[in-house]
Amino acid sequence: MGVSTVTGANLSWGCRLARRAPAIRRLGAALVVVVAGLGVGAFRYPPSVARTPPAPLRYEAAQLDCARFRERSRSEIETYVAGQTRRETAGLDGDWRFRAASGAGDSLRLEAWFDTLSVWRQSERDSLWPDTDGIIGGRYRGMLSPSGGYRAEARPFVPDPLQEVADLSRALDDLLPPLPPRLLAVGETWSNEAGLEIRRLADSAGAGGPIHRFRLTVRRDADEARLRGDSTPLKVRQSIREDDTFTWQPRDGLLRRDRHITVETYVPTEARVRRPVQARIEQRVVLERTGQGC
Repeated sequence: MGVSTVTGANLSWGCRLARRAPAIRRLGAALVVVVAGLGVGAFRYPPSVARTPPAPLRYEAAQLDCARFRERSRSEIETYVAGQTRRETAGLDGDWRFRAASGAGDSLRLEAWFDTLSVWRQSERDSLWPDTDGIIGGRYRGMLSPSGGYRAEARPFVPDPLQEVADLSRALDDLLPPLPPRLLAVGETWSNEAGLEIRRLADSAGAGGPIHRFRLTVRRDADEARLRGDSTPLKVRQSIREDDTFTWQPRDGLLRRDRHITVETYVPTEARVRRPVQARIEQRVVLERTGQGC
């Protein structure tokens, strides 16, 4: 879920349980965003990189205007606190639609919305299948740099029952993969100081010509996270690891992105947390182009 997008560690549940009795009947409060959209745990990819001739790799309005993508996400969530382990699964299936136009400089003005959407979250004790009608058609608007850096300007309202299962307000923030500043040679790797590394794999054949294939990895550690509704950061030890592949066609741009995200979080004892909390999330997300046309 667009880290795509439902993806959050069950820290709210863990922290409440650490403060109260060791039993809990259901997941009540909202989730902490630890993965991306989830985003990757509030991880923001670097801003746009200047175009490097002669062969830049870049997002263009013609690639995304009227494009349609399907997003599918599955998450395994395990939370341990006060001698109890809670195991949950979460999922998202949704169809995205895009409009794109040239913006200031070389940026794109991007608009996107869910045309269809279903999300769920299940444990041994309960299941949550919230109604998604409240967000269908709600607009995400922002600016996209040629290299994939996204700056949100408007987000749709997410009803509370849906917010309990997935933090969809940031679903577009890291939906599209970041790009290297130029088309790499096969076997070449590009990286930056933010822990992002992109390697070009061997091309494959497609009906419209060669399809470029890339492997993307992110390694990041964090020392704080925020609970929804609490402005004070929570001290944590968090490790985020992401391994992706994505395919790119020179004419149409992004064809598919496969993500594997692992987030491990430890919350030590403090005033708001009387017992330590451990959480692990393993998430797989597929974003696939399904067509283009308004």
